[in-house]
Amino acid sequence: MAFPNLGAYHASKWALKGFTDCLDQEVAAFGIEVRLIEPGGFLTIGRLQHRARSIRISNVSTARLVFLLSNDDERA
Repeated sequence: MAFPNLGAYHASKWALKGFTDCLDQEVAAFGIEVRLIEPGGFLTIGRLQHRARSIRISNVSTARLVFLLSNDDERA
């Protein structure tokens, strides 16, 4: 699964998967098995900041802002 704006993250994750699969095959003759552990997501400051930036402004908030800016006496 891939998500927009996370290309570098997905590329590095898939690269590790490919590397692990290749290494597993390369060392199988020696009786060695290679496994990749992929833990789930963690809530971090970066994820919170991304979520905050992606919150949409409601139409009411937008209308209020436009009204306030259009009635600003200092802009004239």
